[in-house]
Amino acid sequence: MVKKLLSLLLAAIVACSCFTVFASGVYSIDSAQTLLKSMDIMSGDENGNMNLQDSVTRAEFAKIAVNSSKYKNSVALGAAVSVFKDCTYQHWSAPYVKVAVTNGILTGYPDGTFKPENTVLYEEAITVLLKLLGYTNDDFGNSWPYGQAGLAANIGLNKNVSKGIGDTLAREDVLTLVYNTLTTNAKDSDKEYISQIEGTFYEDAVIMATNREDTSVGANSVLTSVGTFKLGNNFDYSYVGLKGDLAVKSNGEVLAFMPYAQNSSKYVVYSTLDSSVVAYKDGQLTELDVSDNTTVYSGTDKYTFSSAKGIMNTGDVIYVVMDSKGSVEYLTLTSDAMEGPYTLSAYSDTWYSMFTDNANTLTVMRDGARVNTTDLKTNDILYYSPDLNIVFAYSKKITGIYEKATPNKDTPSTVVISGTEYSIESVSAFNKLSSNGTLNFGDTVTLLFGKDGKIADVVSGNTVTVDDTTVGYLIETGSKSFTNENDESYTAKYVKMILPDGTEAQYVASREYTNYVNSVMKVTFKNGVASLSSVNKNYDAGGKVNASAMTIGDDKVASNVKILDVSTVNKDHAGNAVNTYMVRLDGASLSSSDILWYKKNSANEICELILKDVTGDSCEYGIVISAPENSENPSYTIDIAGKEYTYNGGYYSNIRVTSPVKVEISNGKVGSLSALNVINGSVSGMTENTITVKNTTYTLSDKVVIYKKKGYSNYTVMAKGELEEGAKVSIYRDKDEKYGGRIRVIIVQD
Repeated sequence: MVKKLLSLLLAAIVACSCFTVFASGVYSIDSAQTLLKSMDIMSGDENGNMNLQDSVTRAEFAKIAVNSSKYKNSVALGAAVSVFKDCTYQHWSAPYVKVAVTNGILTGYPDGTFKPENTVLYEEAITVLLKLLGYTNDDFGNSWPYGQAGLAANIGLNKNVSKGIGDTLAREDVLTLVYNTLTTNAKDSDKEYISQIEGTFYEDAVIMATNREDTSVGANSVLTSVGTFKLGNNFDYSYVGLKGDLAVKSNGEVLAFMPYAQNSSKYVVYSTLDSSVVAYKDGQLTELDVSDNTTVYSGTDKYTFSSAKGIMNTGDVIYVVMDSKGSVEYLTLTSDAMEGPYTLSAYSDTWYSMFTDNANTLTVMRDGARVNTTDLKTNDILYYSPDLNIVFAYSKKITGIYEKATPNKDTPSTVVISGTEYSIESVSAFNKLSSNGTLNFGDTVTLLFGKDGKIADVVSGNTVTVDDTTVGYLIETGSKSFTNENDESYTAKYVKMILPDGTEAQYVASREYTNYVNSVMKVTFKNGVASLSSVNKNYDAGGKVNASAMTIGDDKVASNVKILDVSTVNKDHAGNAVNTYMVRLDGASLSSSDILWYKKNSANEICELILKDVTGDSCEYGIVISAPENSENPSYTIDIAGKEYTYNGGYYSNIRVTSPVKVEISNGKVGSLSALNVINGSVSGMTENTITVKNTTYTLSDKVVIYKKKGYSNYTVMAKGELEEGAKVSIYRDKDEKYGGRIRVIIVQD
């Protein structure tokens, strides 16, 4: 009866124990086998099978115990020593039994026997393992085996073992008990027992990368969240990205890695935005759906997902690791392992042969879209990811005037092109822009940009190819002073244009083109100097835009169409332009006067298009907070989302204090104002992109400005999420949606 009560008490102790074998891992029999095999504590039969259901004899357990101890290397195989009369020197286990007995790990029976063939009992095994941990009879008390069983339960030694006092043990039971011993702190120590006999044991270690994923990791090494170590003979490369328990030998070599129950998915970073990360996976670009406070491991550093965005670059590999319930547990980030940059200096149908022999297996991404191998162009910048067999291509170019090199032209790290500073990425660009190259200050050059927005290559202005239909929107012209390499000053004329793809180009020009500012112009070159001429107006295009069908009226539109929407064609106004897309224009009706110029490709599709203020998105929108009473001193102050601007260019009789307005701005200068159209009512519904007033739903501008009115002319800016249903509002738009208009300003009344 007493024994039964004690057994029930011990069961309660086990059930209530707050001790665990390791911090956050879930025990796995596979993990236990991995560790014990690596340490030569327990091994399988000749076929590698562990035979976990077989019983374990006392002789076998003696060998396991010694191999789990610091005495493992003192076993003298073949020594003619008999410790017990039933375990003579001729018995295979005698050397192990001798070491165990000599060092106080094991004892025999009072009759002088060892009974090597008896199956080991639960209480016998835990007593031996507790001794390995440093516990003595003083810790157990006099009530054997209940003191030993209680202590084992209290420190978690019997975790995941269902056996108790009086039970014989199978190999699986012994395997688990020994694993628990290795991963439990030794007596009076803050380190796991394994550190006393083999090296170091790390919990919650993340395998970050090997040389396969990150070339900065040394050969035959593995980078983890707890350090860099030598690869063991049996390292499994599929562990990259996973978290688990890591055992490392004293010489820095990985002994074993025991991953927790996880699944991981591999992504390649394409770009980072303020609110998200766009990555490539399985042939598609996708947004990583991860909360900002998710843990990210990068090298031996630890970040939140929000802060890690600042260190992510295109081509970096992200492993998203999920727990057994399918929830995101953490991410690992390994640095860019892409090859490149390479310049596609002359397009060829077999350009891909520099990376692979089989074009059918190659994925090509160009400027964020998946394309065919035939869609690349001369002077595209290429990067190759061998790990995913992907080519990333970039077509961004800027043409301008080479003005300055920093720190100097002998060793430039940055250069100034037409007033803007750019960093150099590649050796090729460095050589061309340095004193060793042929490019001089004052030359027109075309910069080819790579994945990080740095200069990957340079094309001389004297050799840049600009065909007869290259057209842009002229926004600036004049003269500029330059200093040549002999530190001599000189003046040259220039023009600045915005091309249909939205890139800005600045050229040394043959003359000033003041009368053509804010016009669409054609560019031709001679000896690196630009000449501009007016384009012929296209009158045969127009109609309703259908984005899904990729049509404008009866005209087909290319899938990669470049569309530029300009703010004005008045040379006296502040010209600006913005890239737009078919989706933005969907449903709008374009007249011939809306289309300033277009170009068609060989398939008779519109591939480049310049519009005149169809979307209105190239302008800013705000509210007038001070206005003149008459035309004698026409000065206006406009608030645009909390920032003030001044306009002194003329008097508008229909614009006064509190008037919401459309504002043309270029380089911080206001060029013109125009009033907006008002709709009054109460909010009956609102989404991220729409507002419903008087049972009519209107589309909001991406940059809609919301003001809370306080008094006659006192306004504060509100966040979109603060606008509630039922609020009385005045909503303002530039024009009807069918012509491209949007709600630009919302005023919430008192």
